[in-house]
Amino acid sequence: MSNQYFQPYNVQSINMLKYEGFTNIGNSTSDNKTIMKNETQLLTDLKAFNQSYADYVNCTYAYMNNGGTQTTCDMRPVTAAYNKLSTVNAMGIVTGGDIPKTFNSNVDNGVTNEVYDASYNYIKQTYNNDIIKLRSDLDAKMKELYSTNDSLQAEYKTSFDSTILAGLLWTVLATSTVYFVFTKL
Repeated sequence: MSNQYFQPYNVQSINMLKYEGFTNIGNSTSDNKTIMKNETQLLTDLKAFNQSYADYVNCTYAYMNNGGTQTTCDMRPVTAAYNKLSTVNAMGIVTGGDIPKTFNSNVDNGVTNEVYDASYNYIKQTYNNDIIKLRSDLDAKMKELYSTNDSLQAEYKTSFDSTILAGLLWTVLATSTVYFVFTKL
Protein backbone atom coordinates (compact mmCIF):
# COMPACT_ATOMS: atom_id res chain seq x y z
CA MET A 1 0.00 0.00 0.00
CA SER A 2 1.45 3.34 -1.01
CA ASN A 3 1.23 6.36 1.26
CA GLN A 4 2.04 8.92 -1.37
CA TYR A 5 -0.56 11.37 -0.06
CA PHE A 6 1.02 11.65 3.39
CA GLN A 7 4.06 13.75 2.66
CA PRO A 8 5.71 15.90 5.31
CA TYR A 9 6.35 19.55 4.54
CA ASN A 10 10.09 19.06 4.08
CA VAL A 11 9.43 16.66 1.20
CA GLN A 12 7.13 19.09 -0.61
CA SER A 13 9.07 22.27 0.05
CA ILE A 14 12.39 22.80 1.77
CA ASN A 15 11.47 26.37 2.60
CA MET A 16 7.99 25.71 4.04
CA LEU A 17 9.07 26.68 7.56
CA LYS A 18 10.49 29.96 6.26
CA TYR A 19 7.44 30.75 4.12
CA GLU A 20 5.04 30.14 6.96
CA GLY A 21 7.09 32.25 9.39
CA PHE A 22 7.67 29.41 11.85
CA THR A 23 11.46 29.25 11.66
CA ASN A 24 12.23 30.76 15.07
CA ILE A 25 9.56 29.12 17.21
CA GLY A 26 10.71 26.85 20.01
CA ASN A 27 14.00 25.14 20.57
CA SER A 28 14.97 22.24 18.35
CA THR A 29 16.38 20.31 21.33
CA SER A 30 13.29 20.71 23.50
CA ASP A 31 10.19 18.54 23.41
CA ASN A 32 8.12 21.53 22.27
CA LYS A 33 9.49 22.03 18.77
CA THR A 34 8.07 24.27 16.13
CA ILE A 35 4.56 23.51 14.94
CA MET A 36 5.82 22.76 11.45
CA LYS A 37 8.48 20.34 12.72
CA ASN A 38 5.88 18.66 14.92
CA GLU A 39 3.52 18.32 11.96
CA THR A 40 6.34 16.95 9.83
CA GLN A 41 7.12 14.36 12.49
CA LEU A 42 3.42 13.54 12.88
CA LEU A 43 3.00 12.95 9.14
CA THR A 44 6.17 10.83 9.02
CA ASP A 45 4.97 8.68 11.93
CA LEU A 46 1.46 8.48 10.44
CA LYS A 47 2.96 7.23 7.19
CA ALA A 48 4.98 4.61 9.12
CA PHE A 49 1.85 3.53 11.01
CA ASN A 50 -0.17 3.20 7.80
CA GLN A 51 2.59 1.13 6.22
CA SER A 52 2.95 -1.21 9.22
CA TYR A 53 -0.82 -1.61 9.50
CA ALA A 54 -1.11 -2.34 5.77
CA ASP A 55 1.63 -4.95 6.13
CA TYR A 56 -0.22 -6.51 9.07
CA VAL A 57 -3.53 -6.58 7.18
CA ASN A 58 -1.87 -8.13 4.12
CA CYS A 59 -0.18 -10.74 6.32
CA THR A 60 -3.45 -11.57 8.08
CA TYR A 61 -5.29 -11.78 4.75
CA ALA A 62 -2.65 -14.11 3.31
CA TYR A 63 -2.70 -16.24 6.51
CA MET A 64 -6.49 -16.69 6.34
CA ASN A 65 -6.57 -17.41 2.59
CA ASN A 66 -3.76 -19.98 2.74
CA GLY A 67 -5.55 -22.09 5.30
CA GLY A 68 -3.28 -21.07 8.16
CA THR A 69 -0.06 -22.36 6.61
CA GLN A 70 1.79 -19.07 6.99
CA THR A 71 3.42 -18.03 10.24
CA THR A 72 1.41 -15.82 12.55
CA CYS A 73 1.48 -12.08 11.89
CA ASP A 74 3.19 -9.81 14.40
CA MET A 75 1.11 -6.94 15.79
CA ARG A 76 4.04 -5.36 17.71
CA PRO A 77 5.21 -3.05 14.86
CA VAL A 78 1.66 -1.73 14.48
CA THR A 79 1.39 -1.09 18.22
CA ALA A 80 4.81 0.59 18.31
CA ALA A 81 3.91 2.84 15.38
CA TYR A 82 0.57 3.69 17.00
CA ASN A 83 2.26 4.54 20.31
CA LYS A 84 4.45 7.06 18.48
CA LEU A 85 1.27 8.80 17.36
CA SER A 86 -0.62 8.65 20.64
CA THR A 87 -0.16 6.96 24.02
CA VAL A 88 -3.03 6.50 26.46
CA ASN A 89 -2.80 5.75 30.19
CA ALA A 90 -4.95 3.21 32.07
CA MET A 91 -7.70 5.79 32.58
CA GLY A 92 -8.00 6.42 28.84
CA ILE A 93 -6.32 9.86 28.94
CA VAL A 94 -3.90 10.75 26.16
CA THR A 95 -0.50 11.19 27.77
CA GLY A 96 1.92 11.52 24.88
CA GLY A 97 2.75 11.00 21.25
CA ASP A 98 2.97 13.16 18.17
CA ILE A 99 -0.72 14.06 18.03
CA PRO A 100 -0.88 15.90 21.39
CA LYS A 101 2.60 17.38 20.79
CA THR A 102 1.44 18.88 17.51
CA PHE A 103 -1.84 20.03 19.03
CA ASN A 104 -0.04 21.73 21.92
CA SER A 105 2.75 23.28 19.84
CA ASN A 106 3.86 26.74 20.85
CA VAL A 107 2.98 29.36 18.29
CA ASP A 108 3.34 32.40 20.55
CA ASN A 109 6.86 33.22 19.37
CA GLY A 110 5.96 33.43 15.70
CA VAL A 111 6.29 36.40 13.44
CA THR A 112 6.28 39.67 15.34
CA ASN A 113 3.97 42.52 14.43
CA GLU A 114 6.89 44.56 13.12
CA VAL A 115 8.01 41.78 10.79
CA TYR A 116 4.44 41.19 9.68
CA ASP A 117 3.86 44.91 9.03
CA ALA A 118 7.11 45.22 7.08
CA SER A 119 6.19 42.17 5.01
CA TYR A 120 2.68 43.49 4.45
CA ASN A 121 3.97 46.90 3.33
CA TYR A 122 6.48 45.28 0.98
CA ILE A 123 3.78 43.12 -0.59
CA LYS A 124 1.44 46.10 -0.90
CA GLN A 125 4.11 48.28 -2.54
CA THR A 126 5.13 45.48 -4.87
CA TYR A 127 1.50 44.96 -5.82
CA ASN A 128 0.88 48.65 -6.44
CA ASN A 129 4.15 49.26 -8.31
CA ASP A 130 4.80 46.12 -10.26
CA ILE A 131 1.89 43.73 -10.32
CA ILE A 132 -0.77 46.22 -11.39
CA LYS A 133 1.41 47.28 -14.34
CA LEU A 134 2.09 43.69 -15.28
CA ARG A 135 -1.59 42.86 -14.93
CA SER A 136 -2.67 45.67 -17.26
CA ASP A 137 -0.04 44.60 -19.80
CA LEU A 138 -1.22 41.00 -19.54
CA ASP A 139 -4.85 42.09 -19.92
CA ALA A 140 -3.98 43.98 -23.11
CA LYS A 141 -2.17 40.97 -24.54
CA MET A 142 -4.99 38.62 -23.58
CA LYS A 143 -7.47 40.99 -25.20
CA GLU A 144 -5.53 40.64 -28.45
CA LEU A 145 -5.35 36.85 -28.15
CA TYR A 146 -9.05 36.47 -27.51
CA SER A 147 -9.87 39.23 -30.03
CA THR A 148 -12.47 41.03 -27.94
CA ASN A 149 -14.54 43.87 -29.42
CA ASP A 150 -12.07 46.60 -28.44
CA SER A 151 -8.90 44.82 -29.56
CA LEU A 152 -6.69 45.82 -32.47
CA GLN A 153 -7.43 42.51 -34.20
CA ALA A 154 -11.18 43.18 -34.01
CA GLU A 155 -10.60 46.65 -35.49
CA TYR A 156 -8.61 45.16 -38.40
CA LYS A 157 -11.31 42.55 -38.97
CA THR A 158 -14.01 45.21 -39.05
CA SER A 159 -11.97 47.26 -41.54
CA PHE A 160 -11.38 44.20 -43.72
CA ASP A 161 -15.07 43.23 -43.64
CA SER A 162 -16.18 46.76 -44.54
CA THR A 163 -13.69 46.83 -47.46
CA ILE A 164 -15.10 43.56 -48.78
CA LEU A 165 -18.70 44.77 -48.40
CA ALA A 166 -17.88 48.09 -50.11
CA GLY A 167 -16.25 46.17 -52.95
CA LEU A 168 -19.33 43.98 -53.30
CA LEU A 169 -21.63 47.02 -53.34
CA TRP A 170 -19.52 48.73 -56.02
CA THR A 171 -19.54 45.52 -58.08
CA VAL A 172 -23.35 45.21 -57.84
CA LEU A 173 -23.79 48.90 -58.68
CA ALA A 174 -21.43 48.73 -61.68
CA THR A 175 -23.00 45.50 -62.96
CA SER A 176 -26.52 46.94 -62.62
CA THR A 177 -25.51 50.15 -64.39
CA VAL A 178 -23.90 48.27 -67.30
CA TYR A 179 -26.92 45.99 -67.60
CA PHE A 180 -29.32 48.96 -67.55
CA VAL A 181 -27.28 50.83 -70.14
CA PHE A 182 -27.18 47.95 -72.58
CA THR A 183 -30.76 46.81 -72.17
CA LYS A 184 -32.53 50.20 -72.18
CA LEU A 185 -30.49 51.95 -74.79
